Amino acid sequence: MATQPSAFSRGRNYLRQLIWRLRYDQRGTGVIGFGLALPAIVGAAGIGVEVGFWYMQKRDLQVAADASAVAGAFELARSNESEVGTAATAQAAKNGVTAGSGTTISVVPSTSGLTGSVTVQVTKQLPRMFSAIFAEGLVSIAARATASVEITGDACALALDETASQALLIQGSSTVEMPTCTLAANSRHATAVSISGSASLAADSLWSAGGIETGGSANLTLPGGKLDHMWTVADPYAALTIPAFGACDFHNKNYSNTTTTIGPAVYCGGVAFGANSNVTLEPGTYYVVNGDLTMNAQSVVRCNCSGEQGITFVLTTNAAASQIGRVVINGGADVQLTAPSDPNDPFVGVLIYQDRRATSTAVNKLNGGSTMTLTGAIYTPAQASEWSGNNGSASSNCTRIIAKTVSFIGNSELNNSGCEAMGVKPIEVTRVRVTA
Repeated sequence: MATQPSAFSRGRNYLRQLIWRLRYDQRGTGVIGFGLALPAIVGAAGIGVEVGFWYMQKRDLQVAADASAVAGAFELARSNESEVGTAATAQAAKNGVTAGSGTTISVVPSTSGLTGSVTVQVTKQLPRMFSAIFAEGLVSIAARATASVEITGDACALALDETASQALLIQGSSTVEMPTCTLAANSRHATAVSISGSASLAADSLWSAGGIETGGSANLTLPGGKLDHMWTVADPYAALTIPAFGACDFHNKNYSNTTTTIGPAVYCGGVAFGANSNVTLEPGTYYVVNGDLTMNAQSVVRCNCSGEQGITFVLTTNAAASQIGRVVINGGADVQLTAPSDPNDPFVGVLIYQDRRATSTAVNKLNGGSTMTLTGAIYTPAQASEWSGNNGSASSNCTRIIAKTVSFIGNSELNNSGCEAMGVKPIEVTRVRVTA
């Protein structure tokens, strides 16, 4: 009969089996490992969520900084430098960012002539959440943007009046060809620019501080588009003044049925070039005092100019402002004149300069037709300038019109090339964009 193991032996064998099973049985160890790793997993996920929150905050701040910089730059373009900070912070507020409670907004404008920039930096202090395990203090989130005012081109015609309806007018069946130019109006009126009838316009763009009205069957070719409710364009000759001039050399001078050569002088009571006149002008400045400058049909007016030589007509007064005359070039006049390009000339680049004290009711009429070539700036800031009748200025190197208001009634062509070489100041058009 077999001997039965003792109770001690049985206990010992059971313990050995239990130890063996515990040694090689891995059931439940994953739960233990997960339990040990859970704090690290939760912490990493929390920090990931916190970093994502920081990213969203920075994105929102960047949107506000961009919009704020652009708003400030618009005021800079409007020459309202004192309003840059107000406009910038107001725009930031519209995008949900206001100064205070840990948020700061810095607005720094910088100007240089017609150009400049506005830099905005927005900084926000945020309390830590999960990241407080590893670091102390607030988290600083910042966004920075710079918007610049840049010169993008220049205009051939600028209407300076800031309130007039139809400050820039193209009407009837006129054809206006100036494909390299912008036509600009500083008026903030709803119809600051008006194109009506069957008029045809080919230009780089239209620029208006107010609205742009087109009607009838007008045909527009504008690669740069119609830009309305923009800022005003600077008057390039705002600082130009009339130097002292002497006593009258001639009174009420009228050249008709004659061939002659005349020189720079003071023409009081106006000067007229009548029918069947053939007049050659020597280079220099012609002061037309207390009277009109008139060129009638069948007159021939030329400049005996070469190189940097040219002529300037200055319409002014030595009496009351109401005596300042206007310019009238009638249809059929054969006129070919150029402004001086000598940089030492006080009127470099200016062909016609009308005293800005002139009364505003008169209209300067340039209706010479296809034989009229005017090279240089036509500057009548206090009075309207009306162009009509197939003027041939496109054959010249450069023609620019700066007037109180500008109307194109007939077919006209203006060329913007060669202006810099002639010393004609640009009518600079600017834009605003985010550059950094």
